[in-house]
Amino acid sequence: MFKYIPIFIVFVLVLSCSKKRIPSKIQTIKTLEYNRNNNPQDWQQLFTGLNDTSEQVELIRAAGKTKAVELLPIYRFVLHTQPNHSQLAPLYFAIGSTGSAEAESLLLKIPFPSSPPFLQKAYLNALALCATDNGYRFLLKRIQADNQNPALYSALGRILRKMPRHRFFPDSITEANSYFVSRSRDFNHLPQMVNAAVSFSDDARIHLLKALASCASADSARFLHILRSDSLAIPMLKSLFLSVLTKNTFWTTPFYALKIIPALHDSVLSAAALNRVHAKNPHLRLAACGAVVASEPKDLSVPFLLQELQTEKNEYLRGQLLLLLANIAPEVAYRIIMQDLDKGSDAYRASMLDALAATKLKPAIRTLHQFSAVTNARLANRAFDNLVNLKKVHRSDYNALLSSQSFSSVATALGWLKSQKQKLPAQKLLSVYKRFSSADAFEAQRAALEILSAISFKPDTSAQNILWNRAGHPFLQRSLKTFFPKTNWSGFKEFSYLQYLPSFLHPDSIPDYHTNPFVEIKTVRGNIILELFPKVAPLTVHHFLHLAQTGFYNNLTFHRVVPDFVIQGGDPQGTGWGSTAYLIPSEDNDTPFVRGSIGIATSGFDTGGCQFFICQSAQPHLNGNYTNFGIVRKGMFIVDQILPQDKILSISRIERP
Repeated sequence: MFKYIPIFIVFVLVLSCSKKRIPSKIQTIKTLEYNRNNNPQDWQQLFTGLNDTSEQVELIRAAGKTKAVELLPIYRFVLHTQPNHSQLAPLYFAIGSTGSAEAESLLLKIPFPSSPPFLQKAYLNALALCATDNGYRFLLKRIQADNQNPALYSALGRILRKMPRHRFFPDSITEANSYFVSRSRDFNHLPQMVNAAVSFSDDARIHLLKALASCASADSARFLHILRSDSLAIPMLKSLFLSVLTKNTFWTTPFYALKIIPALHDSVLSAAALNRVHAKNPHLRLAACGAVVASEPKDLSVPFLLQELQTEKNEYLRGQLLLLLANIAPEVAYRIIMQDLDKGSDAYRASMLDALAATKLKPAIRTLHQFSAVTNARLANRAFDNLVNLKKVHRSDYNALLSSQSFSSVATALGWLKSQKQKLPAQKLLSVYKRFSSADAFEAQRAALEILSAISFKPDTSAQNILWNRAGHPFLQRSLKTFFPKTNWSGFKEFSYLQYLPSFLHPDSIPDYHTNPFVEIKTVRGNIILELFPKVAPLTVHHFLHLAQTGFYNNLTFHRVVPDFVIQGGDPQGTGWGSTAYLIPSEDNDTPFVRGSIGIATSGFDTGGCQFFICQSAQPHLNGNYTNFGIVRKGMFIVDQILPQDKILSISRIERP
C-alpha cells in the first residue's frame, strides 16, 4: 500500500500545477488591466462570459483604471445591458476616467440619476474628470435647479480648477458652494465672502478663509482697499479672527486667519498672532511667526526672529525662520546662512539655498551659481531652481545640470529649457536620452522627448532604434507614439507592463485579501494606523505591504509637507525624485480623497513607485486622478504635526486595532 504513496503525491502535485496554470476570471481581468489592453473586443468577450454581477463590476472597474478612450465601445455596450446601481457607479467612473470629449458626450446623454445620492456623486465625479464647457454649462443648470447640493458645487470647483475660467455666485453663497468659492480669486465680492465666513460652520468656513488668504497674498493693497469699501467687513473679520485665535479651534482655521492678518495692519490682531508663536502645531507656529514678522516694524521683528533662532533645534523650522529673516534683514540673514551652509543634513543645506535666494544679495547669487555645479544633485537642483525664480540663470548653470549623471538634474534643466522655449541640437538631446534606460529615470527621458517633438524632430531609422530600445518602460514607448504620431513604430516590439513588473506583483501572485489589512507607521512624532483597501487597489496595497515588510521604508522621511493638503514620504532619496527600480500601474479609482486618505504619488499616469501621501483635509480634485488605497484610522493628530524630514522609523502590518 505504501508504495503507491509517492505516485499519489506526484498526481496531486501535477493536478495542483495544472490548476495553477488555468487563470481565474479575476486574474484574466487583472491581466487585461495591468497590460493596459485597449481592445474593446477582448473586454466585451470576457464581459459576456461573466454571469456573476460582482465579477462584472470588477471588470468595469478594471477597464476604467486603464483610462483608455478606446474602451468607450465596451462602456456603451454595458449601458445597453441595463446595468443595476452596483454596476452603474463604476461604469460612470470608467467613462469619465478617459477624460475625453466623447466620454462627456456619452455621460450627458445619460439622464442625471434621481437617486440614490452615491450614484449622483459618481455621475458628477465622472463629469468633473472630463472638464469641458459642456459639463460646465450642465452643472450651472443643475445648480439653478438645486443650489443646496454640495456635490454639484464640488464638481463645478473641480472643473474650474482645470479650465481657465473663474466665476462667482454673489447671490447664492451657501455652505454648499464654499468649496467652489475657494477655487476663485474674486476681489469684488470680498465683503460678501467675509460675511459668509462669519456665519458659516467651520467645515464651510475653511474654504472661504482659504480663498480670502489667496486674495490677500496675491494683492494685499487691493484686498484691504476693497474690504474698506464695506464698513462692516473689517470689524467682522477682526472679530472672527480674535475668536479663532483665542479659542481652542481646529488648527486649520487659525492657520488661514494668520495668513490674512498682515494684510489688515491691525495691532490687536498682531498681538493675538504673537500669542500663537509657541503653538503645539508646528504649521500654526510658523504661520504665527510669519504674521508677526509681516505685521511688526523691522526693529521689533528682527530681534524676535533672532531670539527664535537661538532656541530652535529643528532643521526645517530653523530654515523657515531664516527665510523670514532673509526677507526683512538680508545682510543679517546672509551672515547666519553662510555659517550654517556646511552644517546639517542635505535638506537643511537646501533650505539655506532658499534663504540665500530670498536675500537677493549679489554674493548670495554668486554662491547659488557655484552650487548649481556641485555633484550633489539635491543641492545643485535647488540652487538652479532658485536661480530660475530670480531670473539669473546662466548657460553654465544648465549645462552643468545637463552633464550630470543624475536624471533629476537632467530633467530639471530640460524642464527649464522647455519652459523658455530654448532649442537644443537633436543629437545632444538624443545623447541625453541614451544616457538613461532604467524605469525610474523616465522623467529625464520624457523631458528630452518633449523638446525633440517641439523642434519638429523627425527620427530616422537610427534615431528610432535609439529612442525605442532605450525606453526603460512601456510608459515611454507610449510617449514615443504620442510625441511622434507620424512615425511608424509597428516594426518595434512593444513590451507589456507585466514584463516590467516583478513576479510578486503579477495577478496570480496577488493574494485575495478577505479583510482589509492594517499597518502601523512609526514616526519620530508618534504612530499612525492605516486601513488599506485591497478591493479597489489590490496591486498597490500588495506592493505597499511588500515594501513595508521588507523594511524598505525604515528610516526614510516625509520629504514634502504642504499644510492643510498632504504629507508625502517613502522616497529613498528624500528629494521627491526617488522611486523603486520599477514603476507600478496606476489604480485610480472612485474612492474620494477625504481627510486621512492615502494615495500613491506619481509624475503622471502609471508612474507610481514607493512614494505615498496622506491627506490632511478633503481634496476632491484628486478624486479619480490618483490611486486611493487606504485611510488613517488612528493618529491623524500625528499627521497634522509632521514636518519635512521627519523620519519614518518603520511601517509594519498589524492586527485590526
